[in-house]
Amino acid sequence: MSNAWIVVAHRAGVRIFSRRGHAASLELLERIEHPAGLRQDREYDSDRPGRTHDRFGAGRHALSSEESPRERSAADFARELAARLATARREHACDQVVLVAEPHLLGLLRDALDEPTRRCVSAEITRDLVHVEDRDVWSHIEALL
Repeated sequence: MSNAWIVVAHRAGVRIFSRRGHAASLELLERIEHPAGLRQDREYDSDRPGRTHDRFGAGRHALSSEESPRERSAADFARELAARLATARREHACDQVVLVAEPHLLGLLRDALDEPTRRCVSAEITRDLVHVEDRDVWSHIEALL
């Protein structure tokens, strides 16, 4: 009997459900909160980018980083979740994974998965189900599997 994990992720957390065999229901296994995912860039403990003068000639410009604090937080959370899924795969807790997330986070998560875990992913669903009750998740994804 197969044991599929349905991973419903968003920036502020993840719910991991189990679906055994061909059951038409899901069992909530774990809920991981990530409150930093709700913050806006201005709420992170960092100042605005500094300003600098050009070395040669007159002029000032803002220093910038390639990745905002909010984006860095989302990427860190995706790596944390990928590590959790890799551990579950190694411990034979699941043999299939279905990823459900909004497009950007789904991409971050896909990139964070190691190759053996990526091969366990049987489906990817681009949906933000953050406000869907646990009991209703299956009805939102059933037709897409």
